[in-house]
Amino acid sequence: MDPADQNSTTTFLQLQSQALLQLTSSVQRLVDHTTRPPPPPVAPVPVPPLAAAACPLPPPTPEKFEGDPAKLQNFLTQCWMAFHLRPDCFPSDREKIAFMVSHFSGRALDWATSLLARNLPVTADVNRFSAAMQSIFGQLHSHHIAISRLSSLTKGSLSFQDYAMEFHLLASQVPWNEEALIHQFCQGLSSAFQDHLTYLPLDFPSMEHLISRLAEIDIRLQEQRSRLLPPPATSRPTSFSSLSSEERRRRLSQGCCLYCGAAGHLRASCPLCPPCTSLP
Repeated sequence: MDPADQNSTTTFLQLQSQALLQLTSSVQRLVDHTTRPPPPPVAPVPVPPLAAAACPLPPPTPEKFEGDPAKLQNFLTQCWMAFHLRPDCFPSDREKIAFMVSHFSGRALDWATSLLARNLPVTADVNRFSAAMQSIFGQLHSHHIAISRLSSLTKGSLSFQDYAMEFHLLASQVPWNEEALIHQFCQGLSSAFQDHLTYLPLDFPSMEHLISRLAEIDIRLQEQRSRLLPPPATSRPTSFSSLSSEERRRRLSQGCCLYCGAAGHLRASCPLCPPCTSLP
């Protein structure tokens, strides 16, 4: 065999041998990997229990309603506030009506009991139930009464804040528009406010704007009155001649000064009595 061919064959056989060894090693690693026992399972990390949800606050509790017409609107307002703040407590109208009835007493409870006993449709609709309360316990012709009281309401001796609050309460019960309410509010003001109204625009967009502006005037008027008030008079001892007979006897029996009324000294040694003053 040609020496060159022999060297080429030898080199080829060496390369094949190396490739075979590499293949054998790869196969052995694959066998070892597939036959290796699986690793032990990892213990799960314990999850801390969730804290118990805080108990939600109960709905606001309205005052007991006994059927007094003057307290009806306040009671209904308190109930609707509870429905709004805790809707999860009142999923249906029946729960709302049950909540309202649970705060009835007296003749109001008697009326609701008769409705529930007959299972009338009004006991399944909270709006109809509220309207029925208005018709039974509401003041007859309440808006006419409010109009009369609003028309005669004047500031008088009331403070501006009290006048505005009373006006708002009555205004919520009358079917007047904003312009009529503003006119009536101005009509009821005192003369001091009436004088300042001549310098204010007449086209206030709302009652709130008017009241806010007049509240500023009220503060200035109060400051002016405080500056005009005379200084408080200093108290002076009562003279002997101006004492009533009862007061004179009391001072004599208790050993009090007949000039200043204090105990512990007589009029002759009174530090407040002028030296030149003589007994009458």
